[in-house]
Amino acid sequence: LYSIELPSCPSISLEASSTAFCFGESSTLTASSGFDSYQWYNDDGAISGATGSTYTSSVGGHFYVVGQTSEGCSVTSDEISLNMISLSVVSEFEVTNTTATTASLDWDNASPTNVYNVSYSSDGGESWVDIIGHTGSFINLSDLSPSTTYNIEITSSAYGCESDVFSGSFTTGIDCIVPENISLTATPFEVTLSWDALDGADSYFLVYKLPGSGWQTATVTDNFFTLSHDGNGLAYFYVRSICGDDDIAEYSSLYSVELPSCPSISLEASSTAF
Repeated sequence: LYSIELPSCPSISLEASSTAFCFGESSTLTASSGFDSYQWYNDDGAISGATGSTYTSSVGGHFYVVGQTSEGCSVTSDEISLNMISLSVVSEFEVTNTTATTASLDWDNASPTNVYNVSYSSDGGESWVDIIGHTGSFINLSDLSPSTTYNIEITSSAYGCESDVFSGSFTTGIDCIVPENISLTATPFEVTLSWDALDGADSYFLVYKLPGSGWQTATVTDNFFTLSHDGNGLAYFYVRSICGDDDIAEYSSLYSVELPSCPSISLEASSTAF
């Protein structure tokens, strides 16, 4: 009596280094050992050149492998699915409520989780302030520098992945401050208030009072204001910078000056009769 154990074909199994991966990354599929050759397949059929026990894919889809032995076994694995996560890039960007030190940024809701990474730079990209994991497609920035161009980078963030970068920029407004180095001078005929010109100021608004008159106002574009006067007494002035419809400085302190008059002249005679 003769007997023999009848062999069967080996089974084949698949493992993936990751079944979900970010765009630009990849997953490696590994088939079980014990086969002399392999052929990998995806949704389009046999993958050209994919004949090893491992296959690395940078795209999603459905994959399986057929293993063959020298004894003639041809075994097909179960199918495995890979998911490549590709996040949409921010495409719409708006900057509002820009002042000398603040700005509001708004963009389209590109992230499926509504989470974003926001970075901004005031030195052309040499250094960055990073805001990681910000929730919402709107952010208010504060403590910015006046008259400065900021570069902005925004990415969508979800499932451990990050989208390509959206780049934008904006420029903060000027610091609309009270005029500096204010000077008040007077002659017997004129009184002049002057100050340092402020870059970005559209005009200057003055409130003043001369002897014998009530308070009056004036708007000038120069950095001085001259009035004629005809009497003794004190003249009073306030001035403020106007940098835009909604960007107006505080008033200066009250400045005053004593207005001089021309001296009187008198005559004397050594003798009125001689």
